[in-house]
Order: sequence, then structure tokens, then C-alpha cells
Amino acid sequence: MTGIAVTLKSPDAEAFAPYGRFVTAPDTPGERLFYSDTLMPHGDGSTPVLHVNHVRSQNLPLTTTYVERHPNAA
Repeated sequence: MTGIAVTLKSPDAEAFAPYGRFVTAPDTPGERLFYSDTLMPHGDGSTPVLHVNHVRSQNLPLTTTYVERHPNAA
């Protein structure tokens, strides 16, 4: 065998801690976890926001009647 053998392991937040923070979804559908404290603020006074939602899966095609748009979002 040539090269390096790599053994895959399940994600482990504690083992990964020296390299950064795990971003995970909440356990309960409809909940949201915020990770904004891990982001660096911009010099222009704006503050980035990072959150992860737990959304139930949907069958496709999906029909929607409303789409939210934030006026300051890129």
C-alpha cells in the first residue's frame, strides 16, 4: 500500500475544539441556534449574524406564497 491511510471518525466537538467551534443544528424542528459570537465585526459598524435553523424536510416541488427579504442583506 502506498500513501497515507486516513481513518474517518464521527464528528466530535471536543476533539475539534483546538481548531475552532462546531456549528450544529438544534435538535428540535422550529428552533434556531446563534453563532454570531464567533464572527468578527466589520470595520463599518455592521455586525455579521450567523444562525442555524432546524427545518423539517418538505416534498418537492415546494410552493410558496411569501418570501422574506431583509433590506440590508447582500
